[in-house]
Amino acid sequence: MAKMSWTKMSADELARATREFDKGSGPPARPAPPGEMVKHKRAQRRGRGRPKLGTGAIRVLFTVNPKLLKHLDRYAQDHDINRSTLISMCIEAYIEPASRRRAGAA
Repeated sequence: MAKMSWTKMSADELARATREFDKGSGPPARPAPPGEMVKHKRAQRRGRGRPKLGTGAIRVLFTVNPKLLKHLDRYAQDHDINRSTLISMCIEAYIEPASRRRAGAA
């Protein structure tokens, strides 16, 4: 069959020209690498979305000096924790003692 633009073909000509694709032939499926399968299975067990921290989490947008953010990220990476956890720990470490001091002074 001579090459012809599919836009100029009749329905029968188009069906003949594309018959080989009706069988689902395509590149052979190859198995996913083992690491990807582990991630996939872990995600299936965990469920959808981000895991809840405590009673859940609320997104907060705030600005930080870029140098301070680099320092924060480096510290978090060195201690194998994520940025969010480190910020939460810093807030708790700063606020808890201050709250106890105020409670003792009252």
